[in-house]
Amino acid sequence: MPESDLDETLVSIVKQSPARVLESYYWSEEEGLLEFTRGFLRLPAETQAALKTLLQVSPNLKAIHAAFDEQGQLTLTSGEARKPVTYMIGVRDAALQAPVLNPCAVG
Repeated sequence: MPESDLDETLVSIVKQSPARVLESYYWSEEEGLLEFTRGFLRLPAETQAALKTLLQVSPNLKAIHAAFDEQGQLTLTSGEARKPVTYMIGVRDAALQAPVLNPCAVG
């Protein structure tokens, strides 16, 4: 792409949404965010969907617990997300303590 085309494209983007450009710059400066985002986008679609669901239905993200077991599998749990996830996936088991989304076992 010629430099003049790049300049025109950048000016156009900034004029359309200066706040969005500023926010994008702000987030790009966050330590490790770019690497995290790239890693997330390389995950299988099913794993991305499971993680998105957990984040969307958890009213308190600080209540999400992550732990590795002896085999190196990562398990994410959220007791607060139990009711929404139970409803979303159609589980009617009253004994369910908390949803467990294990991205290593997905796919």
